[in-house]
Amino acid sequence: MPTVINFTHLPALAILLSGAALLVVFSLLIRRGFRPALRHLSAYSALHKQVGEALESGRRVHIGVGSGSAYREDAAATLAGLAVLGEVAQLSAITDLPPVATTSDASVLPLLSGTISQVARDAGAAASSAPEDARMVAFDPLAMAGALTSVISDDRVHTSILVGSFGAEAALIAEAGARSQIEQMAGSDRLEGQAVACVAVDHPLLGEEIFVARAYLSGSRSAFSAVLVQDVLRWLLAAAIVIGSLLSLAGLLR
Repeated sequence: MPTVINFTHLPALAILLSGAALLVVFSLLIRRGFRPALRHLSAYSALHKQVGEALESGRRVHIGVGSGSAYREDAAATLAGLAVLGEVAQLSAITDLPPVATTSDASVLPLLSGTISQVARDAGAAASSAPEDARMVAFDPLAMAGALTSVISDDRVHTSILVGSFGAEAALIAEAGARSQIEQMAGSDRLEGQAVACVAVDHPLLGEEIFVARAYLSGSRSAFSAVLVQDVLRWLLAAAIVIGSLLSLAGLLR
């Protein structure tokens, strides 16, 4: 029986192999000192200052990862929020004021708690963490937004950071932050959340900007390499779309 070759998944396979090859190449180049400047993102540039001001005033930083889970299609946005949480927890480790992390998904709660606890253990006696530092405030996104209005006021939050899967409920959280006159940063994998971030917070993150936190905040080689791979693949895909469209208009591609 003749073998039938299915070419349906070839484009995805080509992108995957190209990404892996580029990751290896950029990792080697960065190890040898190659490090181009990243595009300026005000949200990440201001984060260290915001956390520092919060600690100096004896107040806390809130980080919400939204309603995303640890295993569904929105897991990438949740992991992006965890990356920001890890960086903020490290900045806060010199004090006894770890960040307050919130979610509305039970599968994410152990990840929040584990991230804060791991940073506290690595920092030694200078930092402390408690079970209530990571909280599942509600099961429903709107109920979560209502609960976060209390967290912002009751926990004396100085800066509120929303990075994860948020929809229109982000407007309620942003309004609570505005009433408390605190600094706010927000990014979402959903268009509704991005629209709210654009108009309601001080430092919005749009699109894939939520996925590059580690490269901007920690500067690790692996994270930096991943950002460069994303940029190259983005331009290659854009070029392929343009070339394919032109060929199709010219009647050379059907």
